[in-house]
Amino acid sequence: MNFDRVKLYFISFNLYNFSNGLLSAFLNLFVLATASLEAVVFFNIFFYAGLEISYFATAYALDYMEPKDMYIIGDVIRAATLAMLILAAYLVSNVIIFGLLYGVSIGTFWLGNNILISDVSKGVDRRDFVYKNSIIGGVVGFIAPVLAGFMIEYSQFSGPLRFVYDFIAAIIVLLASAYVMHISKLSRSSKPIKFKFSDSIIKDKGYTNFKIYTFFWQMFAIPFGIILPVYVQIVTNSYVITGLYVSALVIVGIFSNYLAKLRYKYWEKFTKAGVVIMILSGSLLFIPQINPLVSIFLYSVVYTIFSTALNNQASTNLLEVIDSSAKDRMYFWINREYYITGGRAVSLALMAIIMVYFPNINLLVYLIPVMGLYCITYLKVSIRSDSKKKVIVPLNNGLVTKS
Repeated sequence: MNFDRVKLYFISFNLYNFSNGLLSAFLNLFVLATASLEAVVFFNIFFYAGLEISYFATAYALDYMEPKDMYIIGDVIRAATLAMLILAAYLVSNVIIFGLLYGVSIGTFWLGNNILISDVSKGVDRRDFVYKNSIIGGVVGFIAPVLAGFMIEYSQFSGPLRFVYDFIAAIIVLLASAYVMHISKLSRSSKPIKFKFSDSIIKDKGYTNFKIYTFFWQMFAIPFGIILPVYVQIVTNSYVITGLYVSALVIVGIFSNYLAKLRYKYWEKFTKAGVVIMILSGSLLFIPQINPLVSIFLYSVVYTIFSTALNNQASTNLLEVIDSSAKDRMYFWINREYYITGGRAVSLALMAIIMVYFPNINLLVYLIPVMGLYCITYLKVSIRSDSKKKVIVPLNNGLVTKS
């Protein structure tokens, strides 16, 4: 029974992952082709606004709905938004409406999934669960962006219409993900807890450093995930190369996961060296003699290698803090979202100011290594407390990130 439950979750979630690969970098490029770089920034402002509003609002619905149902509803809303974009573009062509609708779909999905993943993996070998899910996720995460790039690049249409096949493929995959989850018959393993805002204010001493890390990490993740793929597209004018860039970072991330197996006695040195190397790598973006595409790729690879391993360890350490608290895990995830929202809001506000008053994508690129100084917080959240093997369970909610 456990095997069937886990297998169906793997299939459904990685269908969702496949849709992410088809859409993540290319939605911003669709907005760029439809409007302007400024519109890309404002699309993301409203996308994340819709995401956070729905994430918090659906927390109150947990009394009445299964996490599985939220997962399915998120898939369906996302597919419906893309369908409206194709069939009646004027309904969602406005970046405000499109961004809000798309954000609502992601936020609803991830609140359901964040609770569901703990329930699905209960009673099974979690290390094996995470390993298999990561391998499958890596494969689909590599294939999907390349496939999307080819579909867009070689479409017989031009302008915004060249994205139509990519969007249709994503709709089919999202509906398949929802159907598989529907037939899984999954239900939550714990009793529903009535959400109270006051309970989501967490003051646990061991949690403070994770608040700081989460806030500044998200300030960096927004421009890194949004601007760099757009910059690659502008420099190369090739959707295929942009897809290959995204897929290459997926492969680098898979390799980085194995760095978590470093022996305890080497881990602290790896963490400190990683922080120094990440800070220094930012200089690559300021050296005009280096080809822009080369500097972006090298910087992205360096940051992905170290940040993936260190983020995984930070997530593992956070799980230990959550396990040691008397509060229900839902409240930690909700509280964590406050800091995710704050970091994203500050970052998007800075990007909007730059685009309104100094409309130059190079300035946005230069902002990235400055935001990248967040890596200093790894010294507080990613150091292992002992030599025991940890179980890594990713605590994301679709970004960059959520996308």
